[in-house]
Amino acid sequence: MSVTFPFEFTIGNTIEFKNNTGSNPLMPLVQASYTDLKKNSISVSVNIFINDEVKIAHKDINVIQDELNQYLFFVEYTNDTITNAAKTFRNYRLDFEINQINADDNHGEIVVYMKDEDPTLSRGTVTTVQHNN
Repeated sequence: MSVTFPFEFTIGNTIEFKNNTGSNPLMPLVQASYTDLKKNSISVSVNIFINDEVKIAHKDINVIQDELNQYLFFVEYTNDTITNAAKTFRNYRLDFEINQINADDNHGEIVVYMKDEDPTLSRGTVTTVQHNN
């Protein structure tokens, strides 16, 4: 069974590209850090970029942890009937904590996918978990 994570939600600024992007979602920009010396908790900050014409709120986004891999996350958003092929995107930041992890299985990386309505168009990124010293 997949787990939905609670997260803090921040609406950021817009970014603009010279040309329209393709129909695939833009890859998320992710920062992750261990929050304790035993590596039992990870603080994650995910920046997602969605077509600025799409107006989303906290209730329109879910952060879901894969049921078989505790280091694999999907950011799903609804309320998007407009294509991702655009020049201007709004930044949304999602902050959450991963607790009670098994650091021995981690290998120091998490994977975050930006999941669109069409899973074949989803975009992901692998992020190395930083050590807070």
